[in-house]
Amino acid sequence: MWMEADPQRLQQIVSNLLTNALKFTPAQGSIHVRVQRLDDRAQVIVRDTGIGIPEDLLPRIFDRFQQGNSSTTPTQSGLGLGLAIVKHLVEQHGGQITAASEGAGWGSTFTMTFPLLRTEIAAQDRSPSPTVDRTLLSGVSVLVVEDEPDTRATLQAVLEQYGARPTVVATATEALSVVRRSPPDVLLSDIVMPGEDGYALIRDIRATIDARRLPAAALSGHLDKNAEANAVDAGFQAFLTKPIEPTSRPRTGAANPPRTDRLMHPQRAFSRARGSAIRLRPALAR
Repeated sequence: MWMEADPQRLQQIVSNLLTNALKFTPAQGSIHVRVQRLDDRAQVIVRDTGIGIPEDLLPRIFDRFQQGNSSTTPTQSGLGLGLAIVKHLVEQHGGQITAASEGAGWGSTFTMTFPLLRTEIAAQDRSPSPTVDRTLLSGVSVLVVEDEPDTRATLQAVLEQYGARPTVVATATEALSVVRRSPPDVLLSDIVMPGEDGYALIRDIRATIDARRLPAAALSGHLDKNAEANAVDAGFQAFLTKPIEPTSRPRTGAANPPRTDRLMHPQRAFSRARGSAIRLRPALAR
C-alpha cells in the first residue's frame, strides 16, 4: 500500500499513540497494532487492554487541554496536547482518527484512516520530495526545553536534520543548569511545564543574559489571544504554536539572514516538507 505522507510525522503519530498505550496499560496487559486496506484507504488500528476511557471523556479526547488544566505549571506532564497533535497531523495527511472504549478498565482503540495513492506506478512516478538543506542550521547550538517526551524527541530530530546541535531537557531547572554551564545560541522553551514554567525560566535567564546574547522562542499549544504578548513581555523574542511543522527549504528575501534568525523565524526560512510516497505493509503486531 502506498500513500503520500511525511514519514517523520507519520512516525510521530504512531509513536504518540503507542506511548499513550504503554503509559496506560499495566504490565500484564497487551497492545495490538494492525495495518489493513479498506478499498482506497489504509487503516491503522492501535488497541490496548489498559485503563480505558470514561464515557464522558470520549467526545473530548482529542481536544487540546481537554482535562481542563490551563495552568502553566501542571503537577504532571502530558496534560492534553499529545492526542490533539495526533489528530492535527492525521488530518494534515487527509486522514481521520476516532477513539473507542467500553469504559474505564476496558481498554481503548484508536483507528486512523489515510487515503492511498491510486496505483503503485503513481507512487513510483511521484516527483521527488523537496530537498532537505542539512546545512541550514549548521553548527547552531539550540537548547530545547519541553516536558512532553514525544514533542521533545521530534524537535531534536528536526533540528538535527538541519544541522543544528540540540540539547534537550525536560524542566526549567535543567535548562538553567545548561545555560549557566554553556549558553546555547538559541533557546526554544515550552511555556506549560510542571514546576517552574517557561515564563519563570526566561525571566531567570534575562536577569543575567540579554536577548542579543541569547535569542529565545516560546513554544505553546495554548491558543489564548494573549499568549504571544505574555511571552514577549516575559522576555521571549518569538512565539511558536504547537504542533511545529517540519521544514525543508529557505524562503528568504535577497539578504541571507543569520542561521539563528532562520530558526527564530521559521515562517520566513522554510516551506512545508510533504509529498513523499511511502509504503505501508499490512501487518499485525503485538
